[in-house]
Amino acid sequence: MVKKSNQSENDNQSENPLGEKARKTGRIPRERLKPFLISLAIVVISSSAADILLKYSMSGNRAPKVHSPWGIPYAVVEALSIPWLDIAIVLMIIQFITFAHTLRIGPLSLVVPVRGAATYIATTLLAMIFLHEKVSLERWGSILIILLGVVIIGFTGQGKKS
Repeated sequence: MVKKSNQSENDNQSENPLGEKARKTGRIPRERLKPFLISLAIVVISSSAADILLKYSMSGNRAPKVHSPWGIPYAVVEALSIPWLDIAIVLMIIQFITFAHTLRIGPLSLVVPVRGAATYIATTLLAMIFLHEKVSLERWGSILIILLGVVIIGFTGQGKKS
């Protein structure tokens, strides 16, 4: 039984040697950079669009009202009848699956911060465009500071282990 476990572990490593290389170095291998960026773009776009649609679906009179704990099941059914919310849920599923794929390509310590910063920027821009939200200079400055940190993370890796 133990031998089979080791066998499957070795199979997984040989199946995804570039993912293993990224884990060891902290960097995305050059040959996987394009798939990584495409996957990351899908994650960011689907996540940001889902957030915007969720906010829109639950704004104003569109949000179901819950007056007691017994009303929760009815509110769920009512919420699921909102087409924009249904699309948001599908986008969240797409984001989750694509994010899992992105994690196979790159190291967690790189993928999560890059996804976070890119999603902050995309969601803020989409909120301004589609929800007509006002974004202060202080908020943009904060987003740029986060982005700067992520750029620094992206250009550094763990280096070679001795």
